[in-house]
Amino acid sequence: MIDLHSHILPHVDDGAKSTAVARELLHYESEQGIKELVFTPHYYGKRSLQRFLEIRSHEAERMKKYLPENLRTRLGAEVHVTGTNDPTDDELCTLAIEGTKCVLLESPAHENWSSRLFERLSIFMADTGYTPI
Repeated sequence: MIDLHSHILPHVDDGAKSTAVARELLHYESEQGIKELVFTPHYYGKRSLQRFLEIRSHEAERMKKYLPENLRTRLGAEVHVTGTNDPTDDELCTLAIEGTKCVLLESPAHENWSSRLFERLSIFMADTGYTPI
């Protein structure tokens, strides 16, 4: 089984509050039969993409020593999109699930998907060959 959506990396978003909690979550994933886990911290664009990538990479590297033997990980992000003020195509591609052309999106939480958002994603797919999930 693959877990495509996790907030386990500590100190990146509103997920695991500490390394100890993240370590417990990693072991819980393994015990539940997860063989591959994608670290997908929230990316809202509140900090620069470069800073987000640095923090995410640093925390993923730190957590490697706590990974159960049978658990493989990849980097990704849960990218907030609304159809306005969204990440650029290059940013979205950079945030894709490692080794894939798939980008995990968080849709607008308190509103319907607009035609502008569907158009934005259609153009993104046509221009880049990447698939929003």
